[in-house]
Amino acid sequence: MSYSFVDGYSSFIDYIQKPSAYGFVDVETACCGRGKLNAEDACRPNTTYCSDRNSRVFWDANHPTERVYRVFTDTIFDGAPPYVMPVNVRNLVGL
Repeated sequence: MSYSFVDGYSSFIDYIQKPSAYGFVDVETACCGRGKLNAEDACRPNTTYCSDRNSRVFWDANHPTERVYRVFTDTIFDGAPPYVMPVNVRNLVGL
């Protein structure tokens, strides 16, 4: 076997629909930005950042936080169907 399929979309939707399962608290308000939900204006050097980035799903209006990327990376390497199939990357490397 020389491949592994990763369903990133479904993984990300799961973080939003079941945030507490992944340790997230806020799935609506971006950590950096301005306006409603910090999503109306871009993150700029003089913008106030949230105090706990690890509890948020969104860094700004367009990007997830570093923690989301970390959880997703863990899913790719050690996850199971339906997010990674037929095997995860850790098992693929071991084949």
